[in-house]
Amino acid sequence: MKTRKLGGTELSLITVGIGTWPMAGACGGGWGPQDDKDSIVSIRRGLEWGINWIDTAPNYGKRHSEEVVGKAIKGMSPRPIIATKCGIIWKPNGKPYMRLDRERVRIQCENSLKRLDLNSIDMYMIHWPRPQEYEVTSTITGPRAPSEIEDTIKAAEWELTKEDITAMDRLLKRRQESLSSK
Repeated sequence: MKTRKLGGTELSLITVGIGTWPMAGACGGGWGPQDDKDSIVSIRRGLEWGINWIDTAPNYGKRHSEEVVGKAIKGMSPRPIIATKCGIIWKPNGKPYMRLDRERVRIQCENSLKRLDLNSIDMYMIHWPRPQEYEVTSTITGPRAPSEIEDTIKAAEWELTKEDITAMDRLLKRRQESLSSK
């Protein structure tokens, strides 16, 4: 299948990937119950047919989707490109909220690596970048973000759009304003 290079990265993806939100099961956002065995077979079949990347997220099924992907790709060589996300975490009451401080991103990445049973993530993205909803904490911002924490999070590529950077800069400004008003 024909591939395209992803932006300025070394990643070459075909134009269709395997989206795993529906494979998260009943808690995945309205998709209803899913059989993990069927999901694993579907992922493997897609890869056999030439799809070379999988999109997942800890938010899909409260982490279950990443576990299913990890089982599906276990032992594969070469393995497909894996894209996952950070930014959404779960409160004890089951409600999601947004958080992008360095420590939380590091923890989210380490947990994703464990669920996926990987040593690195090929593409790490901010899930639903809506800065007005993120907690105002020490925030990853702008073009410095990847180099500041890339060793910690073990991600090959960060996906930050120009819009994301502008939004995160606004969030940092809001944080600085809140600190200076104290």
